[in-house]
Amino acid sequence: MATKEMAANEFRHIVETYIRQFLHDGADLRLIGTPSDKRISVNKHIIVENGTIKIYPCKNAPPFYLTTPTSVSSIPRVAEELIRELLLVSNYSYNKPGLPSIGYAERVMYGEFAYSNARFDVAYEIAICQWLGSATLFRLLDKMKAWAQKTYEGRRMPFSFVIDSGSSASGAEDFIRFLESNHSAVFTDGMTSGVALDKKGCIVKYFSTHDHQNIIENGKIPLVPQRFYDFAQMCTADASGNWLGVVSQSNGDIVIIKDKRLVFVRRNGKWAYIDAYHVYTAIKNALVDVDEETRETHAKEIYSSILDVSFSKTGGCIAIYNNASSQDVHSIIGVHDNLLCVEESTEKKKIISRLINGETFVSLDRKLRQELLSLDGATIIDASGKIVGVGAIIAVPSGSEEGGRTAATKILALYGLSIKISTFLLFI
Repeated sequence: MATKEMAANEFRHIVETYIRQFLHDGADLRLIGTPSDKRISVNKHIIVENGTIKIYPCKNAPPFYLTTPTSVSSIPRVAEELIRELLLVSNYSYNKPGLPSIGYAERVMYGEFAYSNARFDVAYEIAICQWLGSATLFRLLDKMKAWAQKTYEGRRMPFSFVIDSGSSASGAEDFIRFLESNHSAVFTDGMTSGVALDKKGCIVKYFSTHDHQNIIENGKIPLVPQRFYDFAQMCTADASGNWLGVVSQSNGDIVIIKDKRLVFVRRNGKWAYIDAYHVYTAIKNALVDVDEETRETHAKEIYSSILDVSFSKTGGCIAIYNNASSQDVHSIIGVHDNLLCVEESTEKKKIISRLINGETFVSLDRKLRQELLSLDGATIIDASGKIVGVGAIIAVPSGSEEGGRTAATKILALYGLSIKISTFLLFI
């Protein structure tokens, strides 16, 4: 295989494995070659322009690039940080003629892809920590991953910390080193208590989240799963520090919270970026019949419920249809699931109607919203937030090779916004 082809394959692998999640609706990535006499120069690895995303392996005379159509105007800044760090441990010098390998490329050529992927995984974590502004976070994540592989008194131990990514806080005694000891297992519970660390990983204080319950500053709703709601109140910048939240759960998941917002999740050994803005903005744009002053608040509440379902690992589907599609949507729901249809009143419909009691989706208790979304089938609301169906079974084409929720999500997307909630990521 020619060197250029091998380099192109590696670059595609980096983008598809680690960067694709930031491309949103970017589908097929096309490889574009650049003639050696017409090499271009760019100032970033990822550029969005004229409805297209272009991803370059280097800034100086890239030999090729990947491109895909997009409807977004920008990509989260963290993606640029990530691809820059990933390319530092790539197998080829993309900015040099002939694409010379960097010493260890032959190991990959002979099939040792695990060696290469391990380098990329570490580079990904380093980039996360750099973007968040905390080198100490990398040390802490290393210890948390080690604890995720062992037990204490027969059970896996949760941990929770906030780290000052600035220089305001000052502590004593290196707690991250202390995490090598089994004695550290009893401190913090991954939800209601934690340890605050300075930028070097030293103890600033122990804290309980009970002291920070139900605090909403300047109307800022914490965009986190409900179980972390109180903990997220600590994850903000104030006079005492610029605090990042890190929680390792007993199931091995690790979550990172910044500015009261869930930003990264590590599950099954893989990191995922959670783009809150992209999701709740799409929801906001679908709620066209909601008063302008409350649209964003309602969108964030719906987004928060989506997070709750994702972390409960039940999965779900929610759709917001536009007014023009009202008749079509009612025709595919079916009278047994349509809450606005009084002709057929099944036991399930009676129970759900009683629980909802005429309220809009956002006005319901947050826990009830999670449980409704978790029902098998789709939750369907109109552009004002009125609930039309819960656990609705949608007719899908026969012979579909996809799961029921994925197929239903695609059908409902024809009439507005439709979101499939998986146990790991959010799909629109």
